[in-house]
Amino acid sequence: MKVLITGATGYVGGRVAERLAEAGHVVRGLVRDPARWGRRPEGAEAVAGDVTDAEAFARAAEGCDAVVHAAALVKSWVRDRSEYDRVNVGGFGNAVRAARAA
Repeated sequence: MKVLITGATGYVGGRVAERLAEAGHVVRGLVRDPARWGRRPEGAEAVAGDVTDAEAFARAAEGCDAVVHAAALVKSWVRDRSEYDRVNVGGFGNAVRAARAA
């Protein structure tokens, strides 16, 4: 199975990506900066993009059998509190639409 995972550069998403690869799945990560995916499983593909960008999300999900959405804004403080909704709510909406389209 080919699985797109968001948040692959984070703690949870990174561990999920590792376990999926160990289980024999093809892993693709939607990451803002592919160079930051330090624990990328062998053979995993990094697609540059952001969960808030619906078009990038849809492109990354093309050809995938499943989407695991593990990306989130979890900082304790941000200058603009609407950023939480943009990333956490909007990003989730993009995940659902991309998964349905794929």
